[in-house]
Amino acid sequence: MLTITDLKVSYGAIKALEGVSLTVGRGETVALVGANGAGKSSLLKAIMGLVSATGEVTVEGTGPILGRSPHKIARSGLRAVPEGGAVFNGMTVRENLQVGFASGASRLDEAGAFDDAFLRFPKLGQRLDQLAGTLSGGERQMLAIARALVGAPSVLLLDEPSFGLAPVVVDEVFAMIEMLTSGGLTILLVEQNARRALSLASRGYVIEQGSIVVEGASEQLSADSRIVDAYLG
Repeated sequence: MLTITDLKVSYGAIKALEGVSLTVGRGETVALVGANGAGKSSLLKAIMGLVSATGEVTVEGTGPILGRSPHKIARSGLRAVPEGGAVFNGMTVRENLQVGFASGASRLDEAGAFDDAFLRFPKLGQRLDQLAGTLSGGERQMLAIARALVGAPSVLLLDEPSFGLAPVVVDEVFAMIEMLTSGGLTILLVEQNARRALSLASRGYVIEQGSIVVEGASEQLSADSRIVDAYLG
């Protein structure tokens, strides 16, 4: 579904990505793990057209998307959930979901799309007219994921979904992701918590200083002493 080839990103003289290549198959969850500053978020920003990049990013059925504007990339079927579950705090839950629906690739019935979201996240249906900024951290993450899903994405990009959350809320968030994974959604999961990410993914990539240094099946990476020592503890 998603193919990234030789992706490079620089911020002035600083090289954030140095020729990253990876793939995500249809219905697959793939984890990209690494320390802070390794280039994980830069990769997602490049995919979504938020920073300038060279290389190639291809979505199945759409073709190359690098160089398109962010809203056109979103309508190609890629949807991203920003780090920390960023939502529009001054808008209600309903309004946040309407933004996600309007910018999606699908032209499905809005009520039907919302009903699907509420089946996954019943709490949101109870808070439709509540300002997003008054939600708990876990609820904001829930809303950010639901906002992406109402646009019927072909590929979901998750950027550090556990960032800044209490351990009990992290458990809730990963349970949400596990639900999406078991439902066959195609997901690229970018996460510093390598152990949790690999437990959900079928394959993983380890990024270090802007380059992929190890890749393989999740079980293989979780059993690799180098990965355990460096990232899993």
